[in-house]
This record gives sequence, structure tokens and C-alpha cells, in this order.
Amino acid sequence: MNTLLTLQRSSRFLVATIASLSLLVGCSGEVDNSDNVLPFVTGDASDDTAAPDTASDSVDSGSCDCLVPGLWFRFDSLALASIDNDPEHPVIPTLNGLWGADVEALDLNILFEVTAVTPTSVTVRGVNGTRIDGTSEICEQPSSSVEYVFPRNGCLLETSPEASFTVGGGTLMHPKTCAFDLPVQHAIPVGRAKLSGRVTETCDAIVDGFVPGGGLGEAELGKICTCLVLPGADASECGVFDPDYAGAGCAGCNSKFQPLTGLLNAFGAPPYTCVTDDGDPAACITANYTAAAMDAPNVCPGAE
Repeated sequence: MNTLLTLQRSSRFLVATIASLSLLVGCSGEVDNSDNVLPFVTGDASDDTAAPDTASDSVDSGSCDCLVPGLWFRFDSLALASIDNDPEHPVIPTLNGLWGADVEALDLNILFEVTAVTPTSVTVRGVNGTRIDGTSEICEQPSSSVEYVFPRNGCLLETSPEASFTVGGGTLMHPKTCAFDLPVQHAIPVGRAKLSGRVTETCDAIVDGFVPGGGLGEAELGKICTCLVLPGADASECGVFDPDYAGAGCAGCNSKFQPLTGLLNAFGAPPYTCVTDDGDPAACITANYTAAAMDAPNVCPGAE
């Protein structure tokens, strides 16, 4: 097939295939019950100087007495700021545009649940969300849970310690990411990420969200396949996984999927200036986000 040549002629079509990065979400299919041991990133990915920490720069921190356990938030925007310290990497503008479309279509869902609040800290559980096909309902995937503890100054959520999370995309029956050989299946691991942000005084949103460090392991990206559909296409066009499919690098997916690393390289291979704890190459990332309050979701059918 001449799929890659076609993608190189049309960056818009290629970007759609990278929708599975829509990081930074929902897992689907069989759940891997092994521990969520993800590749940690060291080096530039944890460098707070990659972009300004807008939350810490705020003057009036407010009080946010409404910030209590049980609140839920969903990322309603997510945009890469840099890849390997390069804010002009050619994939960034197109990928960010695609992320916006996926967020709006409820095909990209990163959820925060506030689990503990003290005068000096806020603990949240980050978890992947997945849209249930044929509805606008988002359910949660508990197997993807990770804890973040933010130092708190009133409404400010100052930069958290590092933790790893995963991101997928698509719907419950039609994921846009296919990855059978990762601890959290059908999702992209983002290693050793740190976050910050600011809760609004009415606790109905998180603004000035920033990811000052995180990384995508090259080896892990090589185990991920992404669905080849045009931007804005319904996730159902990705089809369902075919256990008998033996396509190169995407066994068990289907013919709509292609290896993610090759597609990224068509834009220009990242220099992978970070490394994982195992010493393997990783691409450093920084990003901006906002999140809106939401009702508590149900657990996805069949999820743990």
C-alpha cells in the first residue's frame, strides 16, 4: 500500500492518524490487569523553564472554599507548547487543531476527580474517560488512574510532583488507538509528567493549566498504532479490532491502523532529547490545558 506516500502529500490526512495522541484518552477492549508501570522520563522533560508556569505567576490566589472532595473536571482544551524544547515543531499546529476537534466531539477525555483538600494541598485522581457509542455520556476507565498531589495556595494548584498517565482516543467500541503490548492497553503513556493550574473562585473550571514536563518514550510509541481517518470523522470509521489481522506492526488492530512512529516521522522525527529511566530515548513535551467542571461519571461497562 502507498499509505505513507499519500500521507506525506497531505499533512491534513496525516494529522488525523495521529489522533491517538489526543494526550494526552479512553481505553477500550480487553483490560490488562498488570500494574501500571510506565516509562519515566528524566532530563529536559522535567525542566520547568520550558514554558512559564502561569499558575505560579498569578498575583491573587483567591480562596476557593468551594474546592472539596468529589468535584470532577474534564479537560476542555489541550495544546502542545513544545516538543523536545522546540515550540515550532511542524506537527504542533496541526496536531493541536485535531485535539480541539476531538475534545469537542467528546473523543478526547482526560478527567480529574478531587479526592482530598487541605489548606496546603489538593489531591486529584487523573483518569481516562471514554464516550459511550451513540451517546454523549463519558464513562471512566479506572485501570488508567493516577494520583496527583498539587501544593495549594488558595485557588492555585502549584506544580505537582511527577507522575505518569496515559491517553487514548475514540469511543468505547471504536478506539482510535491500538496498543496490545502496553501495560494500559490502547492508550499512549506520558511519562513523568508534572502539572499546574488555577481553579476559578466558583470552582467551575481549571484555567492557566500547564504541563511543564512530560515525555513520550520512543520504544512505547513504536508499540502503538493509530487509526487512519480524516479529521472530524466519526470514531466508528475506525472499525473494531480484528484478532486475525496481521498487518505490519499492528497485529490485532485492523487495516485502518498504522504504526504511530512512522507517521510522526513523516512530519520530521523528534530528536528524542529525553530518556526513560531505562535509558531509552523519549521526546520531551510541554503543554497547556483548561478543564471544566462535570458530573461524576459512571465506570465504563466491563472496566475495573
